[in-house]
Amino acid sequence: MKSRHILVLAASLLAALPLSAEEAQTPVDPATIDPVARMEKAVNTKALERIMTDESGLLSPGDGLRLLIVAQQRALAENCEGYAVDETKFAAVMSDILSGLQGMTEEGQNNLAVDMVMGAYAMSLGGLTAVAAYDTARFCSRGAEIRDELAEDTEGRISVLMPAQ
Repeated sequence: MKSRHILVLAASLLAALPLSAEEAQTPVDPATIDPVARMEKAVNTKALERIMTDESGLLSPGDGLRLLIVAQQRALAENCEGYAVDETKFAAVMSDILSGLQGMTEEGQNNLAVDMVMGAYAMSLGGLTAVAAYDTARFCSRGAEIRDELAEDTEGRISVLMPAQ
């Protein structure tokens, strides 16, 4: 199934980040974890917690991962040379991620669910931008790997990255 392949791809992109001590169930000295990877993981965990709690499970786990990976791509484009975001693809992917939330309100009403999801996107993007400011070279070093992984997205469900013009 193609959508399962996209979820596997999304998980593999985020799996590069090390486990926290809580997830590993063994004591881990934070000083032994690469600070950029640790900060990326912490930011994205907080962003997911905002939209994936029992009270506000606004997105499926797959769409939550897609949201974070789109934010990662935007952060790469904004902070690293050689990358840009294809705005047409960005609009299509974000519309697809948000599609299940569109019918939650009537026309003319504010859609709090969409606002919350976009807030999580902005939280991830802002946090990743701060990580890039902390160590631009380290943050940008994963760009080629992410671009190559995203090349497998033949369905256009996750990839918005393109070479800078």
